[in-house]
Amino acid sequence: MTKQERKFVEHHWSRGVSKRQIARMLGRSHSTISRAINNPKNQDYKRIGKKVVKTYCADKAQRSFIQNKMRCGAKYKLIKNEPLFREIEKSILGGLSPDMAIGRLKYQGVKVDITARTIYNYVTQGISKVTPFDLRYKLREKYSDKRN
Repeated sequence: MTKQERKFVEHHWSRGVSKRQIARMLGRSHSTISRAINNPKNQDYKRIGKKVVKTYCADKAQRSFIQNKMRCGAKYKLIKNEPLFREIEKSILGGLSPDMAIGRLKYQGVKVDITARTIYNYVTQGISKVTPFDLRYKLREKYSDKRN
């Protein structure tokens, strides 16, 4: 649901409109609305007189949605052989491309379990000591265009 839809649900639910009616108004499944309202992460507590009442809170629901969205997607693979990765970094800093560094190690008989694409990803996302400006040709040109 969008933030506006969550606010809509909060507004109408607090005024006593049923979950099914809210779902019809939004054009959503009633189970979607029901899950949103019943989720403990989306609830807030208000004191009315001496009574404490659970209510649906659109802001809490939005924060929960954003946190969940940040956790989804592919995670970085942990480098199984860090000394090997450091050796590849050293070769790149010495002027080789990631492909050349991996190829040289393979030629020397070293079992390499990391791809050049992974190294490029680590470089562009700041996981490696190597910067895009340390790379040969392709990425260096890409980043030098952004600096000008």
